[in-house]
Amino acid sequence: MRPARGHAALPEVRLSQPRLVVNTTPLQTTSAAELADYRWLLSEEGQARLRQIEGDSRDDLRLAAELRRSLSAMRTRLLLLQRKLRQRAACKFPEMASHMFFTPKLLEQASGAELAAWKAVRFAGRAPVADLCCGLGGDLLGLAGLGDVLGVDCDPLACLLAEANVHVWREAGRLRGTVCVIEGRVSPDHVRDVAGWHLDPDRRAAGGRSTRIELGSPPPQVIDGLLAVNPAGAVKLAPSASAPLRWEEQAELEWISSGGECRQLVVWFGPLAQQAGQRRATMLGASGASFAAAATAGGLPALELAGRIRRYICEPEPCVLAAQLAGALAREYGLEPLDRQGGYLTGDAVPESGLLRTYEVLEWLPLDLRRLKAVLRARRLGRIVVKKRGVDHDPARLQRQLAVGGEESAVVILLRLRGRPTAVVCRRIKG
Repeated sequence: MRPARGHAALPEVRLSQPRLVVNTTPLQTTSAAELADYRWLLSEEGQARLRQIEGDSRDDLRLAAELRRSLSAMRTRLLLLQRKLRQRAACKFPEMASHMFFTPKLLEQASGAELAAWKAVRFAGRAPVADLCCGLGGDLLGLAGLGDVLGVDCDPLACLLAEANVHVWREAGRLRGTVCVIEGRVSPDHVRDVAGWHLDPDRRAAGGRSTRIELGSPPPQVIDGLLAVNPAGAVKLAPSASAPLRWEEQAELEWISSGGECRQLVVWFGPLAQQAGQRRATMLGASGASFAAAATAGGLPALELAGRIRRYICEPEPCVLAAQLAGALAREYGLEPLDRQGGYLTGDAVPESGLLRTYEVLEWLPLDLRRLKAVLRARRLGRIVVKKRGVDHDPARLQRQLAVGGEESAVVILLRLRGRPTAVVCRRIKG
């Protein structure tokens, strides 16, 4: 195996496992000049310069003027960009972002530390593992927290930054396994001698960003080839992507939310799937929860729409809606849907699920602005948050129109009850 490439500050690392045959035909996506500048950024001089400007409170314009006295325009830009990217990356890597290295595209594509750690648990006890299309190393680092990992990417810049980030995490004592990063196209040879593999296809292979997996790189037929060699695989997709029917039947699909947003769909194959043909919705965080049910497409065909609004309204997390599991979740907790997509559910008891935000209904009425303001004024509800589904209103504008000067907080939910525009005044109590 070709040894990992690195800059002066990085020690050489090797994956001490059986021989892996490597596709030696790389897909060059970064120019030699750009790569040389990034190598400088990772050198002792570049890192020293970066530390200096990170502690400087001056704006980019003034810092650029000073840096240009001794550095090229490209290296000046790299320093200022890296400072900005580290600040942006704090939400994904809250404890390590200030020491890591990024590009805008690779940061956007990377799994955050919390999400990567969640996925890595399914690989526990399997070593070595391959992380294909590893990018700057989001999932690679999560996997290396448990055991030995091989990282593969066709972009030499991605490989360079992944190696740098591996070094940073190892110095912080966060990695358990050895890591080797190699440059090349994804090949069945990369999964032949590993115990499991994870793949993040490039969604921009055809130019602009796409959720159509047939436009990704590698495409589904190549992924099927990997599965034929080693069925213990996981494929990361956009939450809105449509997996091929054959994958839905043979794999488990998991939609994962973090920070109030559905971040990704993971297709778990072979022994990594808990149950073939199952859909799972998972929310990470302090109130994390997971719910799984057999796949059902088309929303909520098995449930009758509610004819009235009951004591509580529940709002499923985005991962539940993306997985089309609102109907199964409603059935589990004795709730009724207020719309066919399950965006709001209603019931007479507070469901004990971290996947549902629950609101206590104070009053509901036909949607009429004057009547609604009168209700808010009578209840002294002045701090209002407006939410909507299926109603043609601008929540921000309506929130301003509903300002009545009271001190109490409330949530106003606009929806259609049996096709009729309705306003529900409620109080958030959970989630």
